[in-house]
Amino acid sequence: CADDVPGDKRIITPPMLGDKISLSLGHTSTFVFLGTQAEILEWCRTVGPSKRVQAVLFYDRPADDPLAPKVDLVFDLMPYPNPDLTWLQYYQSFYRSDPTLEKYRLEIRPEQPKYDAEIEPLYRMYAKNGVNLGEMAKALEKKWSQPPSKSYL
Repeated sequence: CADDVPGDKRIITPPMLGDKISLSLGHTSTFVFLGTQAEILEWCRTVGPSKRVQAVLFYDRPADDPLAPKVDLVFDLMPYPNPDLTWLQYYQSFYRSDPTLEKYRLEIRPEQPKYDAEIEPLYRMYAKNGVNLGEMAKALEKKWSQPPSKSYL
């Protein structure tokens, strides 16, 4: 397609994505967004209201059982290299921030304290299991407007 140009700004939703995004415990069960902060928030605002993120636990106990494990979800925002930057833009990025060029990786996964302790994101948020992504947009935007917890410079 002639419109499919590298660096073209567009929101892509997986074609078979249902209303519920199910994640199981494990290092590979992660839902990932790539893009600028504005692009990620736009997806959450436009597509997210119809999507819930659910951690699936494989236990014999019903969810309302007090002995059943309770698992929250982790939202980690990390820097992601932008392959579309020119050398000049890359060099300037060390001195001046440009939100339209800065790419990020937002990972959503079930909370696993041992694994989470090994990762140092710019921002980390926790949400209850079954959270609606549309409702998370405002909370993420508020969190991301604060100074990051980790600096990579």
